Amino acid sequence: MKPLLRALSFTVVAALLSGAALSAEAAPASASASDDAARSSARFDVLDTVEPGSDELYGLAIDNVVRKAFVLDVRNRMVRAYDVSAGELTPAGTVVVGTTAGWINGLTVNENTHEVYVVDNSSGADELVVVDSASMKVVSRVATGGRGATALAVDEKSHRVFVANVSPSNVSIVDLDDGSNQSIATGVRPRDITVDQATQTAYVANADDSSLDAIKPDGSWTRSQLEGAPSLVRIIDGRLAVAGKAAFGFEIQIFDTATMIRTAVSESFASPMSDLVGDPNRHVVYVVNAAEDTAGIVALRGDNLTTLGAGPVGPTDYFGDMVVDRASHRLVGLQNAVSSKVLLLEPRVSPLPAVDRVGGADRFAVAAGVSRDTFESGAAPVAYVASGEVFADALSGAAAAGLAGGPVLLVTRDGVPTATADELRRLRPGRIVVLGGTAAVSAGVERALGEFGPVSRIGGPDRFAVSAAISAKAFPDGATYAYLASGETFPDALSASPLTGREKGPVLLTQKNALPTAVGTEIGRLKAQYVYVLGGEQAVSAAVVAEVEKQATVIRIDGPDRFAVAAAASKRSFRPHTYTVYVASGQAFPDALAGGPAAIVGGAPVLLVTKDGVPGPVAAELERLAPYRIVLLGGPNAVSETVKTQLESYLPD
Repeated sequence: MKPLLRALSFTVVAALLSGAALSAEAAPASASASDDAARSSARFDVLDTVEPGSDELYGLAIDNVVRKAFVLDVRNRMVRAYDVSAGELTPAGTVVVGTTAGWINGLTVNENTHEVYVVDNSSGADELVVVDSASMKVVSRVATGGRGATALAVDEKSHRVFVANVSPSNVSIVDLDDGSNQSIATGVRPRDITVDQATQTAYVANADDSSLDAIKPDGSWTRSQLEGAPSLVRIIDGRLAVAGKAAFGFEIQIFDTATMIRTAVSESFASPMSDLVGDPNRHVVYVVNAAEDTAGIVALRGDNLTTLGAGPVGPTDYFGDMVVDRASHRLVGLQNAVSSKVLLLEPRVSPLPAVDRVGGADRFAVAAGVSRDTFESGAAPVAYVASGEVFADALSGAAAAGLAGGPVLLVTRDGVPTATADELRRLRPGRIVVLGGTAAVSAGVERALGEFGPVSRIGGPDRFAVSAAISAKAFPDGATYAYLASGETFPDALSASPLTGREKGPVLLTQKNALPTAVGTEIGRLKAQYVYVLGGEQAVSAAVVAEVEKQATVIRIDGPDRFAVAAAASKRSFRPHTYTVYVASGQAFPDALAGGPAAIVGGAPVLLVTKDGVPGPVAAELERLAPYRIVLLGGPNAVSETVKTQLESYLPD
C-alpha cells in the first residue's frame, strides 16, 4: 500500500519576500497591484505522496492529454508513470531504459504521439530511448551523436527531438521518422533547451557565455547575449521564460519571442531555481526555489512576474522538478532526500479572479477611483486634467497620460470637484497638465490646480487641434504609429487608447468627412509609417482615409458597431490570457473617460457593453482573452449588476 500524506499545507505571504526588481519595459507600479501584494499569498496543499524507494528522482514530465506524469528514477535506471486524473498519484507502470551501469538523463514527452524520451549512456554512447507511454515499453533507440546530454525537448509537429550535448558543445536534432541526425555546432556547452510548438523554434540556454540560441526549423540559428547566465528556458503561454543569474542573486525574465524584447522580470531570488512552470489559464508562474533553508515554491503573476506568495514544501528536503496538470491546475513535484518523494499539490493562490467595479457618485468620483486603483500614493510623475463635461480632450490625453505613467482626472469648467482634489493630494504629482482651452477648463480652475503642483496647459481652438497639440508634446521625436478616431463620438477613441501602450503613438481626432488641418500637419510631423483608423466609414469616411494615405499606410479597425470595433481593436493587440480587461459603457461616455490611462499602465484592453448586456463580439473577445481580473468602470446606472454577473462567467474557475 502506498504511503499517503494528506491535508498538509504551508503558507508564506508575499510580504516576507524582499526586493522587487523591475525591467525597463515594465509598467509603473499600481495601487491595485500594491494592494494585491498586501493581500496575496500562496499555499500548496499536499494531496498525495508516493515514495518509490529511490533517492535519485531527477526528471519529471507530463502528458496533459492522457494525464500521466513520468518520473526519471536515475538510481534504478527506469521511468515511472503515475496517473493523476483521479486526484491521486496512481502508479501506471515502469520501464527500465538503462540496460547496464551508466546514467540516464533528459526526460520529455510528446503529447501528440504519447511517447516518452530519455537519453541513456549505459552503452558508452548516448542513445535516445523512445518509450510508448501506453504500454510502458521501449520501442526504439537512436544514437544522438553527442555525449553528456543535459536536456531534451521535442518538436511535436515534426517528430524531432532536440538534445543538448556537453560534448562536443552542440545540439543534436534526431528525426524519429527517418532516423537522421543533424548536429548544430553552437560551440558552447548548452545548459537547457525548450521548443516553441507554435513556431517550431528551439531555444537553448548557454550558461558558460550568458547567451541564448534560437534554432529555426530549417536548422539556421541566431544567438542573443543576456545580462546573466541562464540556467532554465521554458515556453509559457507563447512567451519565452528564462531563469538564471542576475546582478544580485537570480531572476526570471519573460521575452516576446517575435522581437526578443524583454517584457517582464521577477524580483531577485537568493538561490538558483531548479524548475519553472506556468499555468496560463490561472495566470500564474510557479518557481521551484531550492534555497537551503526553505525549499519550496514561489507563485508569480503570469503577465508581469509580480510575486504573489510562496509556500515551503518540507523545511529541509531538496525540492526539484515540477509540472502542471492543466486539467486540474494541480502540481506534480519531486522532493529528494534519503527516501525521495513524488508529490501531488493543490496550489491556492490569492487574490482570486474577480470582477471589480470602480464606481462613484459621479464621473469625477469614478475618474478619481480609477486613478486610486491604478497609481500609488505620491508615485505619479504627472496628472492630466480635462473637462468631464465633454469627452474629447480626456480621450486625446489618455495616451499621453498612460505612457507618462499618470492618470486623467476630471473637472468642471469652473471648479475642481472634491473627489478630484482629494486624489491630487494623494498622488502629489510632479506636474499637472490641463487639456483643452479656457472654454473647456477655465483660467480660474487652472489657478486652483496650482495648489497641487506646477501647472501647464495644452490648448487649441478646437478638440482636433488640442489632440494634435497633445501629440506634439507627448511625441516630440515623432512616432511610427498613430491612431485616428472620430472626435464627434467617443467610443472608438476610447478603444484606441489601450493600443497606444502596445505600439507607442498618439490618439488623434478627426471629423467624419474632413481631416482637420492641424491633425494632418501633425501626422506629417510625426513621420508616422502607419495610421490605424478606428471605426467604419460611418465614423471616419473613405475621403479622410484617402487624405491620410498621402502620408502613411492606413490600417482600418472596424466593425458593424462600436462594440465590435472595441473587440476588434483588442483582438489585434492583446494576446489570450491577458491579466486585466477594462469594461465600460458604450452608450454613455462619462464613466469611461479615465479608463484609457489605467488600461495602458496595466497592459489591458477596454471593451464596451450596454447597460444590461454583453454584445456578441465582446463576449467572444472575453472568451478569447480569458482574463483573471475584469475592472468595470462606473456604477450600476452605467453598467448594471446583471452585466457584472455575466462578466464573472469569463473568469477562470
